[in-house]
Amino acid sequence: MPAKRSKGTPGRHNVPLESYSGYHAYAGLPPQPYPQYPPYPYPVYPQFFYPPPGPPSSNPKYYNALRDSPSPPPEKELHDLLANENKRDFYWDVRTSPVKKFQYRASGAVSYITDEVLEEEAMGPKSKGMRIVCDRYKWIFDVKRPETGSLTLKVILEGIFNGLHEPLTEAEWKELSSGEKRNAHISRGIRLAYDTTSFDVDSRMKRVDVIGERSMFSGLRLDDATEEWIMILSNRPTNQGRKS
Repeated sequence: MPAKRSKGTPGRHNVPLESYSGYHAYAGLPPQPYPQYPPYPYPVYPQFFYPPPGPPSSNPKYYNALRDSPSPPPEKELHDLLANENKRDFYWDVRTSPVKKFQYRASGAVSYITDEVLEEEAMGPKSKGMRIVCDRYKWIFDVKRPETGSLTLKVILEGIFNGLHEPLTEAEWKELSSGEKRNAHISRGIRLAYDTTSFDVDSRMKRVDVIGERSMFSGLRLDDATEEWIMILSNRPTNQGRKS
């Protein structure tokens, strides 16, 4: 039986609701449209990838793909006596023969290079040759592995020596500035003055005459863009005379 209420108190469902005018706090509100917002730029995350469960034998397709994926090639190996970062550990004036005048530092002492060291591999065992480019001039030396031997340190050093002592071509001569041509004539005169004791004197202008004071070998540096080895030359010490 419903509870009795006091006289004069109407039931809630009998109270009429007036139209929305702000008079009644509990008056019903007309329907309002939902505000329109631009789409929120939620970041798109990649799906997480997990290897399949179980041992490798349970999914050979997945693990064989990982096994057969190409790995990055190994870095090119270079002998320490050729690397530019070790230039303080060796001394060679390219005007002289590397077999006789190449010096290096070992165990704190400086000594001339030996035949045993000259026969060490200059690069990895699979290397077939090396393209060497002079740092300042467009001189290219293609040193290839001998047919009956390997690419040794002696092969590389002699390839550099022979390439620098090649006669200068007319096209190479035209690319030189007037100052470089003048210095080349001076260097050529000094070279011929020291070669007067030889019966066969080559009086032609050579590449080694052009480099002038920059006759110190400072090693090789790999150019990643061209896969060529850049030969770095530096100036001779001012207190050092000509090496014969």
